[in-house]
Amino acid sequence: MIKETQQQHWNIPPSAPACMDYHLEAVDYRSDGAMLLAASSLTGRLWMGSLWVYKNPSSAPNEGFCTAGVQTEAGVVDAKWVTDTGILVASDSGAVEFWELSENETLIVNKFCRYEHEDIVSKVCVLAGGLQVVSGSMDCSVKVWDLQTQMVLNSYRAHTRDVVCVASSPTEEALFLSCSRVTMIFLKTQNIYEQR
Repeated sequence: MIKETQQQHWNIPPSAPACMDYHLEAVDYRSDGAMLLAASSLTGRLWMGSLWVYKNPSSAPNEGFCTAGVQTEAGVVDAKWVTDTGILVASDSGAVEFWELSENETLIVNKFCRYEHEDIVSKVCVLAGGLQVVSGSMDCSVKVWDLQTQMVLNSYRAHTRDVVCVASSPTEEALFLSCSRVTMIFLKTQNIYEQR
């Protein structure tokens, strides 16, 4: 409970959605402690999502105390910080999206949205160095993306079931893992994608 003398005042950014979607899908922390929350409605005719940034994580998920927020056109399945202002999003529409904080971190702007997967993008991760990212999908594929060109560099179809996890090494730029619902794990190193 907030004491009367320390009470926070609402400061809702003008572009933030009116309310938080019901289903929290992802949370990620930036190096300075700022929190990124991703949520989806999962109700009604259209599944929409939202992204929320809180400089003070203890204020989450109260919409009135977010630093920035935005409504997305599809459900958000996963979200990760790429840089201090860049946000990578896995969408249930099959898109990989890149959003960026602007205007003193009060506005979240879409920089690109690419539909390269044939089904829901289930997970995303950032490779060491921050220039490339990996996406895994329910279409059983894993894709490596270049953020500067906004293009897929490599696509792998090694899984026979939905990809449920992708994770990258924090130190080696070309090292990542993916796994599917049947617990197969594939390790990608030095342009070799092998089952372990």
